[in-house]
Amino acid sequence: MKNLNSMRILYLFCALFAVSVGYAKLKPVSLTCEYMENPAVVDVPSPRLSWINEVTSKQIRGEVQKAYRIVVASSKDKLLNGEFDVWDSGKRSSSDSYLIPYEGQQLQSAKDYWWRVMTWNRQEEASAWSEPAYWGMGLLSADEWKAKWIGVPWQGEAPKKTLKPNSTVYPSYPSPLFRKLFNVKEDIVSAKVFVTGLGYFELYINGERVGDDYLVPNFTNYTVRDDLKYANIAIDNRFRNYRVMYLAYDITDLLQEKENVAGAIVGNGFYDCVSHWVCPFGSPRFFVR
Repeated sequence: MKNLNSMRILYLFCALFAVSVGYAKLKPVSLTCEYMENPAVVDVPSPRLSWINEVTSKQIRGEVQKAYRIVVASSKDKLLNGEFDVWDSGKRSSSDSYLIPYEGQQLQSAKDYWWRVMTWNRQEEASAWSEPAYWGMGLLSADEWKAKWIGVPWQGEAPKKTLKPNSTVYPSYPSPLFRKLFNVKEDIVSAKVFVTGLGYFELYINGERVGDDYLVPNFTNYTVRDDLKYANIAIDNRFRNYRVMYLAYDITDLLQEKENVAGAIVGNGFYDCVSHWVCPFGSPRFFVR
């Protein structure tokens, strides 16, 4: 009886082992560009693409990717129709699926690019194509920022307070409101807006709020702080870079024929904050292209 039970256990173990070492087709999912899913704006000339491989059978363990193929098109329709007019990596023998550099045609500012990936398992069986994904390009050249910072004249540009001991705290003002009329002379195929603020902002087109973001842009080290030496902070004022983050929105559906109106509200955010651990950099400003 003991020998019979042992045989049954051995048979069951072998059956389970056979299942676990089998193979299944892969399924590439969770496509990202520069760590983000379908980012509206990426401003690097060679974005890095990533995905996760799932298996088509939950009983399989230890399956691996042996090769991949990335394709990129200038529109979703072209991608779905197999017209890969921007980049086709071809089949590449590699297990890599993380931060694969784009190597196709030179990317153009403000355009959207659609991509998908196919992978091969250890039995050289190809997966189905992944679901389409995309990324939007930012502005790659400083010359393309054809706009100027705007603010309200009565605030000036000086911060409300400096880091010097016993410095004066200047009065606060209501959040500035901006409004501008503009005309659309012909049918719009696609329209994007690139926007940021020194401080937080909200943008409106024809009375509709643009995007669903709040408290943007994110806080950065905006500029050199000549008074940083008074703050007892053990860091060098010479930061690697001084940057202001910006956002991109598709506003095609918000525009109408002929007359349109854009509006914005700009708040202090951390740019004009008098908290003892931040202190302001200057008065709020707004920038839109």
